Amino acid sequence: MAVIGKLKENEIIDIPFISIVTDFKAHYAYIDNNVDAYITASEYTKTTLMDRNVPEDKVFPFGIPVKKEFYITPKETKEDSNFSILMMSGSMGLKGIGAVLKELTNNKNKLKVTVVCGNNKELYDNLNDKYLPYYGKDELNILGFTNEVPKLMSEADVIISKPGGLTVSEALICKLPLIIPFAIPGQEEENSEFLINAGAAISMDDIENLNEIVDKLIENPELIKRMKSNIEKISGTNSIEEIIELADKIIERRRCEKESTEK
Repeated sequence: MAVIGKLKENEIIDIPFISIVTDFKAHYAYIDNNVDAYITASEYTKTTLMDRNVPEDKVFPFGIPVKKEFYITPKETKEDSNFSILMMSGSMGLKGIGAVLKELTNNKNKLKVTVVCGNNKELYDNLNDKYLPYYGKDELNILGFTNEVPKLMSEADVIISKPGGLTVSEALICKLPLIIPFAIPGQEEENSEFLINAGAAISMDDIENLNEIVDKLIENPELIKRMKSNIEKISGTNSIEEIIELADKIIERRRCEKESTEK
């Protein structure tokens, strides 16, 4: 933001500049006087920008653009009756995600747990070695890098993940309730606070509370439905088309301004 802003300020570049705010509470790093428009995840995010003196007519709560593959309608009846938990490792690392997996082995219900390790081969190998013996062959699926995240989210009942902006945006598109085990101080803590207050997520004060939370969700299907309903209220339109249309308008406006100045 600072680099592009300085280039525009010094007239080294003269092109439209759009800031996409991927966290729910905007902070100074997203803001620059040379920004032409801000895209936010929600009306709440728009308010946090206005609180930082960003003009209202520069802020558009269209939602965070994600791949169209995430717009999948979940199946009403799942092929697997087990409660399905998707875990996105992110930067939780072996210690954090391993603790979550180990705790889930004590759960009284039948679970299907899928863990996405991304490109972290060390994490993938360690999880297979240490935690696969705790589960049946159909109860735990540990994946490395995969292009199937949209499908995995559409099939899951809940996701356990740190509240990073993009992962949260993808989960909200899929109307997938979140359990938040850890959050990095700063933006992630603010994201977590927003999601919990909106009724879209549940946080854990202690890893030992995990099974209590999972059991509560399994035993109270209405709670999951209520969380999904809350997600619909905050997820925004997430319209890539609206963002493209806005960009075209800004480009056209800039072109007209240049022509007017040249005359």
